[in-house]
Amino acid sequence: MVNIYFMEINITKNFNEIYTALVNKNMTVTGIAKAMGYTSSAQLHSAVNGESMLSTKAIISLIQNVNINPSFLFLGTGNMFMTDEDDVAILKKEKGEWIQRHNEVVKVVMNLHQMIQELQKRNDDLIDITSAALKYHQDKKEKEPAAPDDPKVDDILSHYKTMIEIHDKYPAHEEIIAKKGSVKPEKK
Repeated sequence: MVNIYFMEINITKNFNEIYTALVNKNMTVTGIAKAMGYTSSAQLHSAVNGESMLSTKAIISLIQNVNINPSFLFLGTGNMFMTDEDDVAILKKEKGEWIQRHNEVVKVVMNLHQMIQELQKRNDDLIDITSAALKYHQDKKEKEPAAPDDPKVDDILSHYKTMIEIHDKYPAHEEIIAKKGSVKPEKK
């Protein structure tokens, strides 16, 4: 497979080589212009001299009517002319491979989108649960004042506050929190 990222694309240069080869095959300037869909040879000369770009219609007509290899026209690689069915078969195979790759990428993107939606829902659920737990414990603390030396209520509130802080600072850790069920410091 040709790596096009490191190749220079010079359609005008490649087209001039094609034009010269067609003239050497005794094809007339008018015949070349007509094969490209041009109404006059002046349009052809303008493209050959680099004064104008080849139109998409002219490129397609050139490929279809004169069997020019698109790889040669665009990249300067391969044979100038597609002479047998093998070249067409190769292009059809490559097209099929690109379509398959595209479909695979679309499938991956769709799966990732679905995962993002599921994770967002889990995130929202965790926030709701944490908020409800905080409200419950705060209401309970207000209704039943704890003894000043009772660390349980303060530990619970501290635990939930830590979860909210972690959520705000590191949203990617929600999955870890969901799996472990709580936030515990790492053991060293």
